[in-house]
Amino acid sequence: MQFRDWIRLIWYGSSKEEIPSPHTGKISGDGDEPGNASLSHSSLLRITLIFALIVLSVVILRFGKPLLLPLAIAAILAMLLTPLLEWLLGKGLPGWLAITVAVLILLGIVTGLSFLLNMQIQILSRDWPHIRETFLAWPAMGERYLQETFHLNRTQIRRILPDAGTLVRPLLGSATQVLSDSFLILIYLILLLIQRNHFKKFVLRLVPVPKRPAARQAITECVSTSSRFLTGRLKIMLIAAVLYFVGFWIGDVPYALFLALIAALFSIIPWLGNIIGGGIACLLALASGGLSPMLVVVVVMTVEQLLENYLFIPWILGNAVDLDPFVTIVSVIAFTLLWGVVGAVIALPLMGMLRILLLNLPGMEAYADFLGADKKKRKPGHKSRKVKK
Repeated sequence: MQFRDWIRLIWYGSSKEEIPSPHTGKISGDGDEPGNASLSHSSLLRITLIFALIVLSVVILRFGKPLLLPLAIAAILAMLLTPLLEWLLGKGLPGWLAITVAVLILLGIVTGLSFLLNMQIQILSRDWPHIRETFLAWPAMGERYLQETFHLNRTQIRRILPDAGTLVRPLLGSATQVLSDSFLILIYLILLLIQRNHFKKFVLRLVPVPKRPAARQAITECVSTSSRFLTGRLKIMLIAAVLYFVGFWIGDVPYALFLALIAALFSIIPWLGNIIGGGIACLLALASGGLSPMLVVVVVMTVEQLLENYLFIPWILGNAVDLDPFVTIVSVIAFTLLWGVVGAVIALPLMGMLRILLLNLPGMEAYADFLGADKKKRKPGHKSRKVKK
C-alpha cells in the first residue's frame, strides 16, 4: 500500500479511489458481502491509524514546543491581521507597505496596552505596602483557624495548603518564555503574511486539479471565518473591559481600571480565565477596600458574564465555531499540559480554526460535528457560499 493509499484510508475510510457515500456510507462499486467485510477491515485499520496519528501529534506538540509555540502564536496573529491587511490592499497599497502598516498597528496596540498596565501598576505600587501586609496576614489567620478548629500543627497545615510560589511560578515562566520569543514571533508573523499566497498555492498543488476549486473555497472560508472568530473574541474582551471599568468605577472599587484590565485579559483563557481573573480582582479589592468592593466586583463580573454568554457571543460570534463544552475543557487542559499557560490561551483559537477547516473539507463533517455541532443543522446537500473570483 502506497503513502497516498494510507492517507485516503485515514481520510475516507477506504484505500480505493472511490469515496464513501455521505448518505449510505457504502463504497460505490463494492459488492454486498465482500464490500462489507472489506469495509469492516478498513474501519478497524482506520481507527488504529487515527489513534496512532493522535499519539504522534501529542509527541510532536510536546517535544516540538520551542518551534511550534511561537509559530502557533504567529499564525493566530496573522489571522487577526488578515482583515486589516486585505482592507489596506483594497485601498491600493502595495503588499510590503500594507504588511508594514498592519504590523506597526499591532505593535502600537501591544505597546499602548503595556504602557497602560505599567501606569496602573505604578499607581498600585504606592499602596502596595498596605496591601502586602493584608495579604501576609491572611495565611496567619488561616493557620490559626485550622489550629483552633481541627487541632492541626503547623507542619500538617503546610502539607495541606499549597505554596503560593508553586502556583505563580508556571504562570510567570510561560509569560517569560513568550517575552523571550517575542522577536521570533514577530519574524514568523511577517514571513507568514508575506508568504500567505505561496502557502495557499502549495496546498492547492497537493489537491487533484478537478477538486482545486472546492479546496480553494475551503481555504478562503477557513481563513475568513477564523479571522472573524478571533476578531470577535477581541471585541468581546474590549466590551468586557469597558463594562468592568464602568461597574467598578460606579461601585467605588479601588484601582478600577487595573482590575478591569486584569479581569478582561484573563478572560481570553476559556472557562478558567474568568475564575482566575475574577479571583485576582476580588482579592485585590478585598485587600485594598474591604468586603464591599469585593461584593461589587462579584456582582459586576456576574452580570457581565450573563450579558456575554447570552448577548455578546451570539451577536458577535454566532455559531461559526461553537465548540462543544467537553471538547473545550479537554483541549484547554491538554494544551496547558503541553504548552503551559500560553497553551491554555491559544487552545480555543486553534481548536476553532481546526473545526472550521474540518467543516469545509469533504468527508470530515463527522469530526467537525464531534468538536461542536452547529445549533443550526446543515441540510443534506447544503453547499457553502461561492467565493467571488
